[in-house]
Amino acid sequence: TRTSLLAAGGAGYNNGAFQVTDGSNNTLNIGGSLAARYNISIRNEGENGTVNDFTSGFNIPYARLRTWGTIWSKDFDYMVQGTFSDTSSLGDSGSNGSFQLEEAWGRYHIDSNWAVRFGQFKLPLTREVLVENEYQLAAERSVASGIFGQGYSQGVELQYATDQFKFTVAASDGLRTNNT
Repeated sequence: TRTSLLAAGGAGYNNGAFQVTDGSNNTLNIGGSLAARYNISIRNEGENGTVNDFTSGFNIPYARLRTWGTIWSKDFDYMVQGTFSDTSSLGDSGSNGSFQLEEAWGRYHIDSNWAVRFGQFKLPLTREVLVENEYQLAAERSVASGIFGQGYSQGVELQYATDQFKFTVAASDGLRTNNT
């Protein structure tokens, strides 16, 4: 199988992801991202009671896996993304490193400007939340986005985009309703 895929130019590493294609309309990309941190906390011994005054160590706040591509037609694309994290996708603690589905959607491009997307995705509300973690300029999102961020939702979205203008309109089950 590997030899036949390579002969057709259909498998290999491409632009940050492993890619498989049948040479026609069907593509599968597999990629992801990881955040690693080293934390140090130094506190005054008298203020903590019996709590240790020095803690340090590495942690991985999230390890994200995603797959995306096209199926049946170049006009129909999809993405499935999930994260192993020490917090939930809404920013509250309690995930304990379990895998959480974040995005699972399909999108049909009606023409070069219009598209319809359906499934679970981030609602088009605040730009800070729409930018993926690996493309953020800061180490984390703001406190305001943690409180007011939309999270993931299931719905249908109509998209329109040109070189100078873009808008989206969505009908969904509401903010912060991921995996419900």
